[in-house]
Amino acid sequence: MKIENDALPSKKSRITLKALERAVRANLKRKELLGHYAVIWDGEKIIETKHALN
Repeated sequence: MKIENDALPSKKSRITLKALERAVRANLKRKELLGHYAVIWDGEKIIETKHALN
C-alpha cells in the first residue's frame, strides 16, 4: 500500500526523523563491529544485506 501526501513534514517531524536516522546509523555500525549483519529494506524489497567480515 502506498500513501502519497504532498504536504511537507513539520519541523518537529523532520527533527524526529533525523534523530531516528542517526540512531539507526549508529546501531548498524555497532552491529557491524560486533560481527552481526543487517538487512536493509526499502519497504517492499531487500536493497542490501551487510554481512560481517569474519
